[in-house]
Amino acid sequence: DMDALAEATGADYVMYVTSRVTDSKTKRGFWTQRQQETVLFEVLLKKKTEGDFLIDEIYSATGSTSGSHERAFNRAIIEVLGKMEFSKINFTK
Repeated sequence: DMDALAEATGADYVMYVTSRVTDSKTKRGFWTQRQQETVLFEVLLKKKTEGDFLIDEIYSATGSTSGSHERAFNRAIIEVLGKMEFSKINFTK
């Protein structure tokens, strides 16, 4: 329970994020090899005392790199964080 977690940690807000790879590809060119990771993220953000979630969204992003699958996954995370609109949330105590 997110309210119990907020209470136990003394936090005003709790964020829950899950991620899973929905597609993983290795694409080969003549000289290079590229890794692609399509990742699905479920994000919940809740204020401790309120009933509704401030964020309850599912995001998808594809990270691509000539390095490892881990770097492609990290690029997908950065893309998703850029999609979240934290500036529209009124963070108050």
